[in-house]
Amino acid sequence: MRWHPFLSLIVLGLVACSSVTVKNTWRAPDAQERHFHRLLVVGVSTRIDVRNAFEDGFAAALRTRGVQADASYPLLPEMDTQSPEAIRAVAGKGNYDGVIVTRLVRREARLDATAPVPGPMPFSMNLYGYYPQLWTGYYEPPTVLSYEVAVLETTLYGHAGGDAVWAATSEVFDPGDYRKNIDDFAKVVGKALVRDRML
Repeated sequence: MRWHPFLSLIVLGLVACSSVTVKNTWRAPDAQERHFHRLLVVGVSTRIDVRNAFEDGFAAALRTRGVQADASYPLLPEMDTQSPEAIRAVAGKGNYDGVIVTRLVRREARLDATAPVPGPMPFSMNLYGYYPQLWTGYYEPPTVLSYEVAVLETTLYGHAGGDAVWAATSEVFDPGDYRKNIDDFAKVVGKALVRDRML
């Protein structure tokens, strides 16, 4: 499949029901009872359209969970995206208690192969008594599925000290419609944040 460059950043479980799955999470030991109420969302991308779409989608999903969340792109111009002074100033001015950042770690091509195991081969001299068994125990070539995966890293930082308090690694399978993948990502990662008592 052709990869749609989501988060040149990301585009941003299971293939059948969601394009995104969270593989693992980490939480700072002293962050167990910490709940964030106002978050600044950052999507690391050089593509303005992708960054904007991601930040808007993720922020909107966080707001449905009772968090005041804003995209960073209206507040953090492209020229200042890599400036720690700029992100500190924006977070402070907006009274955000946290900054959540998502970036693409790598993209992988994967193969899954399944090979049926033939059962015992019965035999009969009579066609009609044997006919159903002819459809079992025969050879089938392996089925090979080729797909691409984007591995994403999401980190939540506390604004006051700038320390990481929570992180997650997620995967996007065969991204095609990057806007749908953003929605799936926002739902899955938002659920993980709630589960880990970050929201």
